[in-house]
Amino acid sequence: MYGISVILFAIPLIFSLIKVLDKMGKIKNKKSYILVVPILLLCSTYLFFNNNLFNILNIFVILALFAAMIIWALSEKLKYTLFFTKIFNVIIGPLEFVGKALSIIKSSVKGAGSKNSKIELTKRIIKAIIIAIPIILIILFLLISADDNFAKIFSGFADYIIKLFTSWEVVYFILRIVLIAVLFIYFVSFIYNLTNEKSSFNIIEKINKPKSIKIDIFTINIILTILNVLYAIFSVVQIVNLGDTNKIESLSQTARQGFFQLMVVSIINFIFIIISTINKADESVVAKRYKKVMNMLMLIFTIVLIIVSFQKMRLYVGKYGYTYLRILVFFTLVTEVILTIPTAIYVIKQKINLFYTYFAIIITMYIIMNFININKLIAKRNVDLYFETGKFDFYYLKKLDSTDSALEMKILLNKIENDENLSNRVNNYLYDVKKDLEEEKITWQSFNFSKSKAKKEFEKLEIEYKRGYDKKIRNNRYYDEETI
Repeated sequence: MYGISVILFAIPLIFSLIKVLDKMGKIKNKKSYILVVPILLLCSTYLFFNNNLFNILNIFVILALFAAMIIWALSEKLKYTLFFTKIFNVIIGPLEFVGKALSIIKSSVKGAGSKNSKIELTKRIIKAIIIAIPIILIILFLLISADDNFAKIFSGFADYIIKLFTSWEVVYFILRIVLIAVLFIYFVSFIYNLTNEKSSFNIIEKINKPKSIKIDIFTINIILTILNVLYAIFSVVQIVNLGDTNKIESLSQTARQGFFQLMVVSIINFIFIIISTINKADESVVAKRYKKVMNMLMLIFTIVLIIVSFQKMRLYVGKYGYTYLRILVFFTLVTEVILTIPTAIYVIKQKINLFYTYFAIIITMYIIMNFININKLIAKRNVDLYFETGKFDFYYLKKLDSTDSALEMKILLNKIENDENLSNRVNNYLYDVKKDLEEEKITWQSFNFSKSKAKKEFEKLEIEYKRGYDKKIRNNRYYDEETI
């Protein structure tokens, strides 16, 4: 299970790799170390929260940030045109050198023994022990199984030997050893890929020369003008109709579809503004000024579109509560508004590294989203809505399958009125959570504060399973309204 082990793995991995690369004289840009902060913050979420979505998503984000840090550290000047190509190569490139890694490991072991007789002796002793241990364990297992009196001599150790050969623990142990070996070989290949001058990682920059963008300025200005006219009409229509709050029911589809459409439009706007600004085609002074004005107008209309979308979502959430999609809508809209600030500076002066700025803003917002504890926020708002309106989306909260949300739902126990079925379902869900926490074997590697807190809270909870109203619910926890 995910837990404290993630950050305990990340810390020595990051700092040992930096030390190795620095010792080899490969570090060219120590500013890259700033990325250690977001990497470790995201790793710590596995310790503090119980969020299934981010537990999976953060694996890929952490790997991407780790790769970005290495690329930045090894580059005197990071070229954003090759950034994503290099990230892919950092992660996949080592597979090309697995054979070389095995050769390096083999020669290193042999080399270490040949220089010192004491090291050679130690190596032989370790080798003998490694070979002897499985043979001794097998013989002990057979002798212990053959005679009870012999088994008594080893008492508790005998039980462990029998358990070792009659349970899945030996399989898990072997799999762990295999995983350790595979990762070790991969990291040797990883370092070789970074440091070998002839590796694909180091020759990408030489064979890929970015081409400058050259688009006719007249074409750009025509497109900008037409788009701004369309955005002006769209903005007026949206602002006029936004005051009609009597149709909140119909805003569900608008909030969902409208958000994705506006998000795509906003992204297109940002891309087009950047392309038009870095355009290397010949421009007259008048055309250049007109382009800047049109780009600034497009940014203003983008902000208007974001505000309209934000207002629609706010009205809808006020009545129906939070979901993952609705919170992601808010965060994306806020992020887009913040991104307009460096974009405006870039359009006017072009004295800002837009790639770094965008990267920093997006990563910062992503980390904030991890630390606001979305599951708890969703559950708390929906519980509050129940006390305000009498409506409660039990099925959605149940599917979150998180101790963060379960702790908030605990407040509802025995407080749901006029709906016995819903009361029983909430009761039985909390009963299941309590039982799962009691039965789950949590090792120190998978320690998590959210689960630990929930376990203590639910231990105090006196709750019994409500039988008789629907036996199928117990056998299928992830039911929906139709199956009931």
